[in-house]
Amino acid sequence: TATTEIYTFPYTTLFRSQARPFGYHAFNSGFHALACILVYSLLVELGQGSLPAFLATLLFAVHPVQVASVTWIPGRNDTLLTCFALGACLTILRSGNGILPRIGHGLCFVAALLSKETAVCLPLIFLIVYGGVQGAGVLRGQRFMWVSWAVCLGLYFAVRATVISAPPGYVTDRLHAAVRHFPLL
Repeated sequence: TATTEIYTFPYTTLFRSQARPFGYHAFNSGFHALACILVYSLLVELGQGSLPAFLATLLFAVHPVQVASVTWIPGRNDTLLTCFALGACLTILRSGNGILPRIGHGLCFVAALLSKETAVCLPLIFLIVYGGVQGAGVLRGQRFMWVSWAVCLGLYFAVRATVISAPPGYVTDRLHAAVRHFPLL
């Protein structure tokens, strides 16, 4: 019968009558809505008008590329990364207003790193956004950004190395592969 049919997942066993995915989908949809609000806020902060920002946000909200991260339950890390990365972009643009936006930027960046590994590329994006808005010369005087990124990345890689242990010789194999494939870059 339907109540005795069992689905086995790696760490849990669910009976069909107990599987209620509504909460997971609501969580993903809520974070997608938050990401849409952050997209709108970022576009307005970058100097776009309200109407172009709204139209771009509407396109972001309903674009088919978003379907997997919103409807697929394990795709939540993409939505979380988007929210935290957009939050970090917004706080870095407002960082001249005091210490709270700087702390918020660091916290959002750490949360993005803990959401998905591809967040290690965010400092490059932050440089492009911040340098494009404020001017490239202003980047030299922003020690807090450089230090916070170095601290966040250092903590992330330390935690990652503690949690995920590499097999013996992994690091040297990766370095050798990087040197061997460097001409391809």
